[in-house]
Amino acid sequence: VPKLRTIWKSCFGDPQPYIDFYFENGFPLFETMIKSEDGKIVSMLTLIPAVFRVRRTDYPAAYIYAVATEPDERGKGYATDLMKDTHDYLRNNGIATAVLFPASDSLYGYYERLGYRTAFAVKRSVLDTPENGKRPTGSQILPCTGEEFLLLRRRFLVQSDPVCYLENPAGEYLYRECFAAGGEIVKLQNETLQGYAVCYKIENSLLI
Repeated sequence: VPKLRTIWKSCFGDPQPYIDFYFENGFPLFETMIKSEDGKIVSMLTLIPAVFRVRRTDYPAAYIYAVATEPDERGKGYATDLMKDTHDYLRNNGIATAVLFPASDSLYGYYERLGYRTAFAVKRSVLDTPENGKRPTGSQILPCTGEEFLLLRRRFLVQSDPVCYLENPAGEYLYRECFAAGGEIVKLQNETLQGYAVCYKIENSLLI
């Protein structure tokens, strides 16, 4: 674990409190795959349980998270070897689908060479503040408890097809992780609708 912490810090640059939160709360829940060379860990990735639903049928899936290689060991194919071994591991354990979200646009080509294809894109919107600075009449933005979040999330997911989503306890972890990362989860409602928003601030942008 100390070596995994070091690789995480050098590759992702997260603040130490967040790294501590992940290894104390997320790490015990998920599977971590490692690539070692001469007894030294050089690459790592995490497998988070997920469900892939298509045509109203659920298939076991895995969300591949935090793929990282020791900076001094990059360019040697270690991450590629680890990804291929991970695919074999998933296949041998009956996992039908693997999904991931590249950390940068430059990585899309790399993952395409490993057999991945783009499923969706994140949308960026610029929203103007209403002239009066007020929300539409009857709408509310309220604190959302973990229990409310999981209930609203499940209501949304059962209606979605196709969709890939994280199972519990990953869903429960997601709620806690949001706040640990300085974000917030809120409940949205008006007279006829109810929903939620998972919100992160990244520099001067709001990711919802």
